[in-house]
Amino acid sequence: DRYASIGTSWPVLIDERTPEMIDILQKNGSKVIALTAIVSGESNYDDSHEVKRFKDLKSVGFDFSSSFPKNSSIKLTDIPPYMGNHPVFYNGILISNGEGMDKNTKGPALISFLKKIGWKPKSVILIDDKTPNFASVRNSLECYDNSIDFHGIHYTGGIDFITNHVEEDT
Repeated sequence: DRYASIGTSWPVLIDERTPEMIDILQKNGSKVIALTAIVSGESNYDDSHEVKRFKDLKSVGFDFSSSFPKNSSIKLTDIPPYMGNHPVFYNGILISNGEGMDKNTKGPALISFLKKIGWKPKSVILIDDKTPNFASVRNSLECYDNSIDFHGIHYTGGIDFITNHVEEDT
């Protein structure tokens, strides 16, 4: 995600160009989804975690729902639940349900989703701020189908943004 949610505040867009880049990719036929490690299911908000994330992303210009419109809500029950919930795909957002949980990392969630919808991409490009997620996705893709190209891009803009934001507030 190329936006930051600081504490309980509203999401903040970190890079103004990103929603436009996503839109261009989508218009050119690329399937673009958000892949996040947040937990799924009920939250302290009026909406579930997945609905809240969808609304947060949409509020800063991201809409991934067009990538797989026939599969707008999928519960990935082949992955063990964490905190009573399974990973889910909701309107273009794949939620692996459990950051830091070995069994619910991004790689297995992505493979579960691809199997569930019966789709095999030619390549996967992951832009992420946490380097362990690259190994998770790469290893999972290799086990699933080693003909799928994988490219990882380490995004560090969020780190700089949060550091600068905190410094400005103090």
